[in-house]
Amino acid sequence: TGKDQDVTVELSAAGLTLSGEAKRTLRVPAGEPQVVEIDATAGTPGTASLTATVAIAGGLNDGVKQSFPILAHGRPVLETRAGEGSAKVEFPVKRDLDPEEGSLTVTLSPTLAGDLVKSLDYLIDFPYGCTEQTMSRFMPSVLVAGTVRDLGLPNPKNLEKLPKIVQDSLTRLNRMQHSDGGWGWWEYDESEPFMTALVLDGLDRARSQGYDVGMARPENALNWGVNFLKDKTKKAETRDRLYLIYALLRWGKTEVAPLLNGIDLKERTEPLYEDSKETIERPTSAELATAALAYHQAGKNANGLLDRLMKKAQIGEEIVTWAPENGAWGSEPSALALTAFEAIRPNDPRLPKIVQGIMRERRGNAWSSTRDTSYAIVGLTAYLGRTKELATSATATVLVNGRERGTIALDPKVLDDPSRILTIPRSELGEGAVSVEIRKSGEGRCYYSLAYSGLEVAKPLGAAATDKGLDVVRRVYKLEPQRLENGEMRLLPSKEPVTSFENGDLVRVELTINSDVPREFVMGEEPTPSSCRVNERTELNPYEEKTWWWSRTVVRDDRLAFFARDLPKGESKITYNMRAEQAGTASALPARIENMYDPGRWASTAETMIQVQK
Repeated sequence: TGKDQDVTVELSAAGLTLSGEAKRTLRVPAGEPQVVEIDATAGTPGTASLTATVAIAGGLNDGVKQSFPILAHGRPVLETRAGEGSAKVEFPVKRDLDPEEGSLTVTLSPTLAGDLVKSLDYLIDFPYGCTEQTMSRFMPSVLVAGTVRDLGLPNPKNLEKLPKIVQDSLTRLNRMQHSDGGWGWWEYDESEPFMTALVLDGLDRARSQGYDVGMARPENALNWGVNFLKDKTKKAETRDRLYLIYALLRWGKTEVAPLLNGIDLKERTEPLYEDSKETIERPTSAELATAALAYHQAGKNANGLLDRLMKKAQIGEEIVTWAPENGAWGSEPSALALTAFEAIRPNDPRLPKIVQGIMRERRGNAWSSTRDTSYAIVGLTAYLGRTKELATSATATVLVNGRERGTIALDPKVLDDPSRILTIPRSELGEGAVSVEIRKSGEGRCYYSLAYSGLEVAKPLGAAATDKGLDVVRRVYKLEPQRLENGEMRLLPSKEPVTSFENGDLVRVELTINSDVPREFVMGEEPTPSSCRVNERTELNPYEEKTWWWSRTVVRDDRLAFFARDLPKGESKITYNMRAEQAGTASALPARIENMYDPGRWASTAETMIQVQK
């Protein structure tokens, strides 16, 4: 206004408790900013919002509303079960869990189609976007949509996003494609046969559904793949080489078919890692399944490979499964086997048992990772598209701790039915073990998945691990100006870790990882304290070279994530900088590292309390 003004400021909150006066009038000099500070206390975990308004009496006014998450102080805990038909399941007693946080979710479905549609939510909402995750969002969505259409079922709500998913995925693949035509795990690492094959495989499946995939420049990847396979100096794992041949054959590159003859599929025992006492039996289940697909695509007889694959199976009365392997984690071997049998021997009487085995390995509405979820959907959509599994209706009664929680109608022609999902808050589950009983009646099917979530609330939260060979430690330092021997001044970390800072200080965080073996596809999530903001670039300028050893860094408001395609044996360090910006004491919750595709094996730091002085 060009004048000094009396301005009324008012703050209202949802999910927060404000301290002091929420409405104040202050004199604001012309052209000068004024800061109003109001303390607030966070309520229960969830989403909170703040609405701020300013007004000049009889004059101008403005306002802003901002929503943000309130995080629980604890370490998340999750247990899952899945199966089909009537069942009794018990979750054991859990100690040190918050009595209010968490829930039991029971999800029922009368058909594979309904479960596959629910799995898409996990893939679509996954918060990161490497090459594999991009394909694991794109390819399954396209395949499920095609299967739903072919079965004559109504389109579920999450598939209304399909045009955007396709466009965003193709745009991202275009951006992440390397200059040599191939793809790696992320855009700044090297092209590799597995990731390039995964993209080509998915693009061809999308192409067969009528999508134009030219934006992803598949011709460049086809050239890269052919050249890689023909270059005798290029090394690759057996499964990766087979997968690349298979993907190229799907695109009509028949010149690579003779290369199958040079791949060793003889039975043998090899060290699991270089200089390792652990061994692995070759060929693995994933190698045999991929070889069978490649042989079949090349027009060669693959039945002998399927017979060898079945000999590796774990065969029960109701299910057939294949154990996870190094390089093919979770349900991936079983899913690959299903895809191979469905393509080559679709009338095999054991196929329904393979399907049942995969369905019982679900973790909630998905499998253990984006990757094995994607492979499971590929195999299951092929099976469902052929068998047209639309069973008759059924009903299911759900009892939790002996108390009836609902009787649910299961109509296989209805995919979106919110009544099939029951969520019971932890506060209603009691202190002891939790029992769930499902009583099915009628001729139809009843696929179920159970997810029991909670929050470990020990104070303070200490370091923990499910993998004894993996360890991670967090240390925090203050960046201070220090004089080097040559007289130059540099910002360097303090000699000892510190946890108390002044507003505006630069902070160096160091994560030290120790691993007893080499590892692949390592992801770390590092929660940041609410009083600090990460100061890191995540994108390179054109022609700028990557200077960090890991593959990618992703910064979010509440955390930093890093991804390492290969983690060497021994000690590795990841560092990043942040700035102390808000006075108070805040917790940096435990950082966690894991194999992204084998998340049951992980390690985490203790929490770190950070104090910032005004």
